[in-house]
Amino acid sequence: LSVPEASSTPSPQEFEYFLVMDLEGGANDRPLEDEVLELPVILIDQGGKELARFHRFIRPASWDKGLAAEPKDSAKLNSFSNAIPFTKAVLELEDWMKAQGLGVEGLASGKTPNFAFVTCGNWDIKTLIPKQCRRSKIELPRIWGEWTNLKQVFNFFYSEKRQVSGMKGMLQALKIKQIGQHHLGMDDTANIARILQRMLKDGAAIKVTGRHGAPEQNLNPEP
Repeated sequence: LSVPEASSTPSPQEFEYFLVMDLEGGANDRPLEDEVLELPVILIDQGGKELARFHRFIRPASWDKGLAAEPKDSAKLNSFSNAIPFTKAVLELEDWMKAQGLGVEGLASGKTPNFAFVTCGNWDIKTLIPKQCRRSKIELPRIWGEWTNLKQVFNFFYSEKRQVSGMKGMLQALKIKQIGQHHLGMDDTANIARILQRMLKDGAAIKVTGRHGAPEQNLNPEP
């Protein structure tokens, strides 16, 4: 891996803020096992400073549907759980983003956002979020209209001949020790945030790589 020295003049960033997110759940296509179960987000500014965290556990919509048919199904009742419906979690996330000074309100009028969601791959926002929205019977929230696939930016910036394929590969390439447990949402999000912070320090320009209804962005277009 060709890792440059930390840049004394970092690349100008298109966005003021980055929302690192790594969803859990939804990996199986079997009925009742394809929903978002954990929604963790870490807010990083363009200078690499962590500003805030948002974390909600999600109650599968299929549970409520199942309870309507079987009210005494205690496995789906679980009064001790703090999980909330996906629809409520989205509203709370948007309220949290507004409180952090992110330009959520302007999205409805087509205003360019001052933030970008950052994920380790395309799957979270390209595939899982739309599927969950259909399951929860809501429109796709505007906050997830576009995103940054950090793996794509990583491989472009560090010019890796052997492409790094995941979070662990990026951590190893940068010699960053993994913290927490893999596939726990906030732990994975924290590790991805540390990769982003290092990339910002090294001078990487963090750009949008995916938009709903548009082809994947080419970070190195032909002249």
